[in-house]
This record gives sequence, C-alpha cells and structure tokens, in this order.
Amino acid sequence: MIHRKVTLSAPTTTLAGMLADQPYLAYKPGQGINALTGQPCVSALMPFEVTGFPPFNVTERIERVESVQSFQNIFNVEVGGSYNMEGVNLSASAQFLHDVSYSQSSLTFVATYEIVCDGPGNPSDAPEFSPEAREVLDQSAEKFRERYGDYYVSSWTSGARFIGIYTCQAATSKSLTEFKASMSAEVPDVMSANGAAAFTRKTEENQISYSCKYLMQGTKHQPPHFDNTPEGIALALAWFKENAETGEPSHLQFVPRKATLTHYAQLSNKVLLTLQIDPTVFAEIQVLRFYVVQAQSLLKGLPPFFGRQKSPTGETFDAAIIQLTKEFEAGQASLPTNTAMREKLMKNAKEICAALEAPSDVYSFYESLVNSDHGDGGQSGKYTKEYGFTNQTQNLPKEVLVQTWDQTISHTYDFWKDAGRKQKHTFLFSDQGKLIVGWKIFANWGDGLNGSFSGGGMIGKHQGEVTVEGEVDRGFNWSLQVYYVDMKVFPWVS
Repeated sequence: MIHRKVTLSAPTTTLAGMLADQPYLAYKPGQGINALTGQPCVSALMPFEVTGFPPFNVTERIERVESVQSFQNIFNVEVGGSYNMEGVNLSASAQFLHDVSYSQSSLTFVATYEIVCDGPGNPSDAPEFSPEAREVLDQSAEKFRERYGDYYVSSWTSGARFIGIYTCQAATSKSLTEFKASMSAEVPDVMSANGAAAFTRKTEENQISYSCKYLMQGTKHQPPHFDNTPEGIALALAWFKENAETGEPSHLQFVPRKATLTHYAQLSNKVLLTLQIDPTVFAEIQVLRFYVVQAQSLLKGLPPFFGRQKSPTGETFDAAIIQLTKEFEAGQASLPTNTAMREKLMKNAKEICAALEAPSDVYSFYESLVNSDHGDGGQSGKYTKEYGFTNQTQNLPKEVLVQTWDQTISHTYDFWKDAGRKQKHTFLFSDQGKLIVGWKIFANWGDGLNGSFSGGGMIGKHQGEVTVEGEVDRGFNWSLQVYYVDMKVFPWVS
C-alpha cells in the first residue's frame, strides 16, 4: 500500500479587481489602501485628478428602520466597506445613523433627496505606476503591498443630498403597526408640504409622538435656520432644491459621495491578488463593525443616566463603548490575524447591545406616555369605557409591571335629602411615585340611568380625576380603576 502525504493549503481570499460604492473617507486620487489592515498607504501612481463626471440624476427614497435587520441594511449602504477597509468612527456623511432608533414601540423614517452623478468621474490621465513604485514591484510583490497597499482610489461619484430623520414613538407595538399601515401611502412624500401635513395628521390620529431633524451635504455655504419639524424640513428641502436662472442649483456645491477602488493588479500582473486569510474572517469583521456602531447608536438614543450604569463588561456603558471603539480602531490592522481579539470584541459588543435593548424599549414606552396625546382627555359618557393600558398583556416591555388602584362610589336615593337634586362625586388619584398608563370607568348599573362621567386626560401623568354625576332624583353606582406603573421602572427621571 502506498501512503501519500497530503498537504492542505491555507484558506485564501482572492481580492476583487474593482470595488465600487465604497465609503468615501477624505481620499485623494491615487491614494493606496491595504485591504488586510484597512490602513491608508502612499500612492504608487503618477499624480492625476478626477474630472469629467457623468450627468447628474435626482433620486428620492424613504427607509423605515424598525428592527436590527433594517438598521443593518441602512448601515451596509452608508458604512459597509469591503474587506477590512472601514472603521467604526462614522464619517460625517454617515453620522445621522446615531440619530436612528428603533424598539418594539418605535421606529425611524429616513427620507433622502439626492442629486448624484450617474457613475464615477474619469481620471485626468491614465493611471500608471511611478518609477519608484515600479522599481519596488520589480524587486518584491510583498514589499510593494507593504508600502502601497492593495487598492488605489481611482475615482468617486459626486453629488449632494438632503436627509430628513423622523423618529416615531407609540405607546404600544399595536398602535405602531396601525400607524405604519396608515402612513403607507403618504410616507414617500413626507418631505413635501402636503406630505408633512399628512405625517402630522397621521401621528395625531394614532397618538404617536415624534421628533425630527435634517442634514444637508454639499452646500456652498451655511444654510439658513429651519425648524426641526415636518413643516420646517419641507421648507429646508425647498431651499436645498432652489435653482438659479441658469437652471443650476443655487446653493449646492457637489462633494465626493462614494469611492471606487481599483486593485493594482489591473495595472500589472506582478501585483499579488490573494491574501492568506479565510474569506469568512472578513465577514466576521463586518459583523463586528456593525455591532460596535449599533452599541454606539443604542446608547446615544438613551438619557445620560444609562451611560453611567454598569455594563456586562463591568465598566459603565459609557466607558465600555468608548473602550470597545478604541480597541477596534487600535487593533483594526491585526483583526484579520488575531482570532482571540476578534472573539473578545465580538463577545463584548454583542453583550452590550443585548443589555441596551431592554432600556431602549422602556425609554421608548416612557417617552410615548408623557409626550403623546392619548385621546383620554375631556371624556364623557354614560357607560363603561376604558383608555390606555388596562392589563399586562398589551405588548408592553416585560420590565413594565402594570398595577391597579380602584375605588367605588355608590349612592342610594333618599327622598328627604336628595329630592330635586343630582348627586356628584369626584374620583381622585394622585401619587408622584406612580405614572398612569390607563384607566377604566365602570357604570355599575347598566340601565342607562346611572348618570354620567366626565374628565380624564391622566395618561402619562401622576394624577387624574373623573367626576360622576347622577340623574335628578336617582342614586348611582360607579367605579374607577386607574392602571399605573411604579416610577422605579423609569430611574432616569429625576
């Protein structure tokens, strides 16, 4: 029997010849980039400029961020560089991701109006190696990679864009679902005057609280002030879109948007096109990068109180996320080859994100309670009615425990005392240590002759009252139940 020794080759990654739509990181034409470490390198090319951009097109879109998956989708578009060529400190154009929040009862609409050229610009001269770079390459392909990297910045797209960010909070996931359904037709036009009015109307109808902001990229000068409201954003976009008499944009000066990176192997077959790294490692780094940015965004969306709380790493969340970011940035060059570091950072990032999810749900619930009109004010009627949360099963965060206060008033008609009169009683609930989440008034006599009630407007507050009044020469029997949550569930509230 003949035994042959089989040698298994190490996994390798074959690098793509060209990478389009990469995050633009203040690059210069011809700048080198190392795909393994993500580090910028000196240029291996003779100087050239990027000119001759194709015609510009206008695109409009809106994205609804309501889950980890939808956040990751928008993250990949804005931040997702290839291999190991992107950090976790967001570029200026992607900073808005820190204003995007979502939970079981909140979501964010990101509306974009963009003027961008239909493809990258053209190099002013055909790219060619400098004499020095060619000499290094002739000596050693490894030394060439070490000095000049794997890719060079060959071009970029140019344009300007306007982004409107609408963060919406509902009292329950059910009401959020109803809001999304009602907005399906109007949302794409949300940054117009009519769309802004429709958005405001739909939030009021569905008892949704919201906050707005906008940003502009590619303006000639500092824009005038516009309010961070749906109407203000519509006015800001109208200013952004203004044209001069020549038909050219009045206020825009186009800036680089997405980079195109070309591998040096496109210029010489002497250049190494493979890395001795398993391709799955780069996928792991992309996932790790997402978790780090997600942790940053989750904490930024919470009050400062949470940053001071202990995280799963033993430090405060503020310190833990700063440390996580620093370790990723400092160790980025060695992440592909340092398995222990990748595993450690991945574990910490996942645990931090998981630990911040529950506070995000509770905070969103609280904000919706105190900032929304719940439609329970100025109510009246003759029969049993309920408002807000009246049990523990209405899609509440699991940390929120609903408790009940109840009171009953019964009055029996006495001819000698009550003849010709209406009896009246005011239920009053008041406790600064409790936050009202719902209430229910019971007409304990169902004959329609039990009198009537009036009042309410207590959801999201610490106190409330409901007055009941009987018919002339009649008794009555009413009960009020107030559903509340202990303020200890909201420890950031002073």
